[in-house]
Amino acid sequence: MKVGIVGCYHQGLVAAACNALKNNTVYIYDSDLNLRNNLKDKKLPIFEPGLDKIYKKYYNNKKIIVCDSLLEIFKKVNIIFIAHDIPINNRDESDLKIFHNDLNQIIKFNHDKEKFLVISAQIPANTCNEIEKKIKFLKNKIKIAYIPENLKLGEAIERYLNPPLPVIGANSKLIFNKAKKIMKIFSIDWQMIDLAGAEMIKHLLNSFLALRIAYINELNLLSKKLNINFDNISKLINLEPRLSGLKNINPGLAFSGGTLARDLKTLKKISKNFKLDLKLINSIYSSNTNHSNLLIKKIKNIIIINKIKSVGIIGLSYKPDTDTLRRSFSIELIKKLKLIKSFNVYDINYRNKINKKIYNAKIFNNFTSFYNSSKLIILMNNKKTYLNLITKNIKNDKTKKFIFDTSREINTKVKKNIKIIRI
Repeated sequence: MKVGIVGCYHQGLVAAACNALKNNTVYIYDSDLNLRNNLKDKKLPIFEPGLDKIYKKYYNNKKIIVCDSLLEIFKKVNIIFIAHDIPINNRDESDLKIFHNDLNQIIKFNHDKEKFLVISAQIPANTCNEIEKKIKFLKNKIKIAYIPENLKLGEAIERYLNPPLPVIGANSKLIFNKAKKIMKIFSIDWQMIDLAGAEMIKHLLNSFLALRIAYINELNLLSKKLNINFDNISKLINLEPRLSGLKNINPGLAFSGGTLARDLKTLKKISKNFKLDLKLINSIYSSNTNHSNLLIKKIKNIIIINKIKSVGIIGLSYKPDTDTLRRSFSIELIKKLKLIKSFNVYDINYRNKINKKIYNAKIFNNFTSFYNSSKLIILMNNKKTYLNLITKNIKNDKTKKFIFDTSREINTKVKKNIKIIRI
């Protein structure tokens, strides 16, 4: 098939790579001129394992083609994926401006043939129904399906090729069957739901993940007051069949990155329009904010009491195997710990930026140098590589050091001179 993809950041580029892998010819477009020029030079805006290699191979083979206008894509293909990564502001609110600008252009083009739009951008529930109303008003030949984006940073290609949640939103069986035919190269198990239901599935997924994180973190705080080891609870609770499907029932960092928080804010906004007071949804966000503030306060106290002047942060991005800094808790921590003038940072995806500074933080290329330069080390990323490096350096360390272990996987009884701190 020939397919078009609008939006060329994480979601759109993964979609392009996976469609090319399945032998589709892919025409891609983004309204950002600099981004388009970089893509023509085979420079990707984001790191995702395997993506760079796939993109370069299929760009060179002319299976991925960068277009300079929406009209160019519109003339080339009848199937267009709307795959914007919706921007999020500092209050975790979505900015749908670019999404609507691109979409409005597409639906206003002169349609002599039926065009099929597969939308997967994270948009508020009922948005697709409003788009359908516009299309009917303009009397053009566009059909819409919505597929909830369910990628995971670091595992995005595998999840796109083998979708764990194969759901297609469509307001008619005919449209569903057309979308299913397009997407059968990735799964044969696609399930039908209406457009608004498919949008709500994405809200449910992210808000439930947010609820679980906030809930476990609160129970851990209470357990500490009762001198209960929550790690033991985490190991044993999976024996209960009703909870055994829930992975990672472990306390840790507050959720960040904006992805989960965006859906909470969206649900709050929608419910407000209907004058509904969703107390549980509203409290998840505030619980998470409280947890972030508690963590920052605890780190400040450690710094002040122990007169620490050098702080090292492991993991600058908010998730393993990515280099996105969007709403990164590490960045937030650096900004709020004003009593420390400079930070040391080690992040595998930023090693090529050696000697550069990001948000007043020095990026280290060598882990041992980073480790030796930091009196307090805060592990913000539970990547196994980082855990192994910490364990290796602890063995040879004779200095007094504090390690804030948000992964809860470092041996707390390693050495007397090394103090392991947990949330």
